[in-house]
Amino acid sequence: MIRYHDDARRLLKRLDLIRPHYRNPITEDIDDVNAHIDRVGVYAPILVSKRTGQILAGAGLYEALLSRGEEHGPILFTDDETDEEELVILVAQYALITEAWNDPGLEIPILKELAESDWGMVGTGYDYSILERRAQEMEDALEAALSEGAPTITCPKCHATIEIDRMR
Repeated sequence: MIRYHDDARRLLKRLDLIRPHYRNPITEDIDDVNAHIDRVGVYAPILVSKRTGQILAGAGLYEALLSRGEEHGPILFTDDETDEEELVILVAQYALITEAWNDPGLEIPILKELAESDWGMVGTGYDYSILERRAQEMEDALEAALSEGAPTITCPKCHATIEIDRMR
């Protein structure tokens, strides 16, 4: 049985009212989405164009719910976006996240804590090899910066300069 968080439960509607957007460029791993649902439940809605009935965000959740034989899911209909605005929503939902930079100093301790939990990395979208690689990359970057005598490192995504606390 799926655990729906209260706000998501209030949005439950029939899944046969909606359909995937025919231009959606994103393909999600449905097994990963299902693992995420198993671990934390469903807390976000599927965003759907009221005008077309096409999914603008949450297509992976939609597919995961269908794969479980669910007939209802949390659906939030948009108002009256133009075709262009709907396309912006369709691509921006994922692009804004994938172009974001994760601070390894904050991310790695969270991943390590989750890795040591009863569920491990299940439902996070990460696996142990990614955790090991990210931890090694951070260690290498810190070692290189310190060996050069530089008190800063540069973010590979946004090129921001990050000061290193040598007291740690």
